[in-house]
Amino acid sequence: MTDPTSQSDTPITVGKLRALLAPYDADTIVLLSRDAEGNGFRPLLELGLAAARPDATWPAEAEEYELVDEGQAPDHLVIFPT
Repeated sequence: MTDPTSQSDTPITVGKLRALLAPYDADTIVLLSRDAEGNGFRPLLELGLAAARPDATWPAEAEEYELVDEGQAPDHLVIFPT
């Protein structure tokens, strides 16, 4: 299990995320931490796909992303916690 407090400058790819989640049952509910300290959790209810504008910086602001239609291959997977 990866230490949730570890910090990395390398973004996690979909492939890495799949590998990290592979041991878990497909019906396992995904929870997101409310903040970096783990002061609360809530279920992940929605996913959105987005593509970064060519002039986007990292970390990007919301206006630097555009939602993409289903079937398009986005540059980034954006997780919208609700």
